[in-house]
Amino acid sequence: MTTPYSHRPGTDDHAAPPPGCPAHGLVADAFGDHLAPSGLRRLYGPEAERDPMGLYEKLRAEHGSVAPVLLHGDVPAWLVLGHSENLHMTRTPSQFSRDSRRWRAVNDGSVPPDHPLAPIFTWQPICVFADGADHERLRGAVTDSIGRIDHRGVRRFINRYSNRLVNDFCQDGRADLVSRFAEHLPMMVMAQILGMPEEYNERLVESARDMIKGTETAVESNAYVMAALDRLVARRRAAPDEDFASWLVEHPAGLTDAEVAQHLRLVLIAAFETTANLIANVLSGRNFIRCNTAVGVHINSRLPPMSWSAPCAGSVWMARRAA
Repeated sequence: MTTPYSHRPGTDDHAAPPPGCPAHGLVADAFGDHLAPSGLRRLYGPEAERDPMGLYEKLRAEHGSVAPVLLHGDVPAWLVLGHSENLHMTRTPSQFSRDSRRWRAVNDGSVPPDHPLAPIFTWQPICVFADGADHERLRGAVTDSIGRIDHRGVRRFINRYSNRLVNDFCQDGRADLVSRFAEHLPMMVMAQILGMPEEYNERLVESARDMIKGTETAVESNAYVMAALDRLVARRRAAPDEDFASWLVEHPAGLTDAEVAQHLRLVLIAAFETTANLIANVLSGRNFIRCNTAVGVHINSRLPPMSWSAPCAGSVWMARRAA
């Protein structure tokens, strides 16, 4: 690893920003970017939001496949950028644990309970935070329930809700397809699959988006989503139906109410976020225009290369070194 220099030729103390200025105390690197006083790059803030892929390339150039970074609040962490390194980390539970309670920053108080990323890394009784037999038990319940989804029924939901959304804005002559279509269709369909179509509303969409962005309201947004899921679990304990929530409740693994609710959140957010981003990338990309104007070109042929250049999921895998 290398650490960027804090001083460049041609600079002096008089050129430094005055105390109180937002740029004061930052370090400029070889790319001309402002870094944290520690010389590390932040995975939040203007640069990360404006060009995350460009940020990753700079990290690769500076550090290679594993880079030291800062999370919200300048909490230090390691970002794994290499494909083989990610595979090694995810496939070696004896060395890297999924249990976020092992994270030193949590244990020493560096990361408070109200941290903007708390909805993402706070330990919950779910498969992504479990190792060994617990992981297999919980993951099995989720995959078995996913296997029971009627894909033909899902297609009907997609067609129904797509028509409903388009009808809502077609008379206007123009619309922001990301905010009025891409962000709503996945949530409408997932609410139906989970068994809570009555819970769908604008705030559920906004909360699902907000809770994983590391905002000041992320914890509150997570609480809103969990309240809806807790209500769903209570209803399905009393009266099971043919939906995802009921399948988890009735699974032989014997999940508790907390385990069911948290896995519903896991599936809901994972499906919603990735699908909404994929639809948005398709609708806003140049390939979408070409596919609608070119003869014999199907949009499916454009999805793989688009996903390579603009992945629909940009989450950071947060593993802890096993004891």
